[in-house]
Amino acid sequence: MTHDCGGTGCPRTETNPWDDLRTEMKRIKETTSLSYAALAQRTHYSRSSWERFLNDKQVPTRVAVEQFAAAAHQDARPLLARYERCVALTWTGHGTPQPAVGAGPHGPVRTRTGRPGHLTRADLRAWALVSAAAAALGSLLTLAVVHPHCTGGRCASA
Repeated sequence: MTHDCGGTGCPRTETNPWDDLRTEMKRIKETTSLSYAALAQRTHYSRSSWERFLNDKQVPTRVAVEQFAAAAHQDARPLLARYERCVALTWTGHGTPQPAVGAGPHGPVRTRTGRPGHLTRADLRAWALVSAAAAALGSLLTLAVVHPHCTGGRCASA
């Protein structure tokens, strides 16, 4: 007989590192008495972004973690170490979060598997393959337009 806990009441057998990061950030927020509005004023993120980051609706970026630590007057290194562990586990397949659609310059935004509107690893692999094929085809078409008299690695004399 299997037991379906529905997400509540069951002991967790494996701790999600993203949960650990979020829990620590919430603890710091509470001990420093920072409101979401105060975080927004001290960082480049909105009040609603902080609400999403700290309430398990969106996983923060590395920059958000750095700015959070600075806003709370905390050493960023322990939070960043947790963040790096999360990223490492995510990309090796041992963590539960998956890369989301909106990747930014400071790392991909990540959310938990199964959230609507987000890509799975298989989707990302498929998109990467399609993108690589499109890039190769684009290169070949560019060569055909630029050098229309070249075929099979040989160019006809003009």
